[in-house]
Amino acid sequence: MLRMFRGLTVAGLALAASLVAAPALACGDAGSAAAKALPAYRLDTPWYSGLATSLQLGLLPDSFPAKDIAKAKSPCRRADFQAGGQAWTLYGDKDADEGPPRWATAGGDRKRIVFLAFSPHPEAAYAWAKARQASGDRSGDATFDRWVWVLALTDGNERRIYALYDAMPTDERLVDDMRAVLEGRFPALTVFDVKKADYADNAAMVLPLSLGTLMTKARNAPDDGADLTAAFSLAADGRATAAASGLVCPPRLEGFERSALTLNGPANGGFEVGCRYSGGRARLAIFATRAQGEPFKDDLTLSTVFLLGGDGGKSQNMPGLTGPEGVLYATGAVTMPDGERRSFWLQRRGDWTYGLYAIYPADGQAETVAAASALAGAQAR
Repeated sequence: MLRMFRGLTVAGLALAASLVAAPALACGDAGSAAAKALPAYRLDTPWYSGLATSLQLGLLPDSFPAKDIAKAKSPCRRADFQAGGQAWTLYGDKDADEGPPRWATAGGDRKRIVFLAFSPHPEAAYAWAKARQASGDRSGDATFDRWVWVLALTDGNERRIYALYDAMPTDERLVDDMRAVLEGRFPALTVFDVKKADYADNAAMVLPLSLGTLMTKARNAPDDGADLTAAFSLAADGRATAAASGLVCPPRLEGFERSALTLNGPANGGFEVGCRYSGGRARLAIFATRAQGEPFKDDLTLSTVFLLGGDGGKSQNMPGLTGPEGVLYATGAVTMPDGERRSFWLQRRGDWTYGLYAIYPADGQAETVAAASALAGAQAR
């Protein structure tokens, strides 16, 4: 299948206005029962760097998908379902080459839309971006013949990404996944702001959601944000402990203040919880994530993407950390071209992976490592 993106404002093209309402069985493409979710994070550059380009091509401009949906006068109604105490309707048509091929809204509310975006395969998007960069040609059309289907949710200017499918899922599968997204049971892979996105070959745009929390410089004062009482218990001294994973987040470390508690997935913290610390120009965070896939393989991949968030970084030696009972954390570090340093330490603990991440200036390594060591030591077995 070929599809052309014109003028690089690729995702905001309007749906045809002549769509005809039809019962579910006449809605065209039924999807594939063999559709599978692709891994979001891989070590090879064409994938993780191309994924940023792919998402920009598929989810921009910022008016997408609401403007396209508004122009679909009689979209095919595929299924009705309940999620989060609301009635939702899944729409979509066989020949929706421009605009979202599937979307769901509750009561016609277009401020919160869960949808599928049709995006170039990351490897194809990477090849296109590199060729465009080499030629210097910033105009013209982009044509691709390899695709992914992206499950996303609008949240103001943000687009939360939950899954990449290698084919169009069936309506039954899609309704199940959309319901899990809307009820907070489907952990997000990443998030990006459509007002700030550009066409740069920017791998940092698709960092895991938890690492995006670490990398923002916006929070410099303690702020535990939303109600996380189902995921954490708070002691009188401010220490937060995650009920599901046992992660411990002291209110402060030497030179650092806790600036946020984080949650990704179910409200009880059953997939991922974390805490972030601010210390002047340095940031530190620890996350407990329920183990996925082969031991350490996926976790090391995520950490490598963190280290490779910019081109030109040079690896460096990093002191290891010792947790309770002398358990060593796997470690890695890199110095970026601007002198910023990034380090991580990992430990597999039963069904959970503890990941400790730091961003700091070159002259702040000793203080940051000392705080990271204290945070590692605070974790109970």
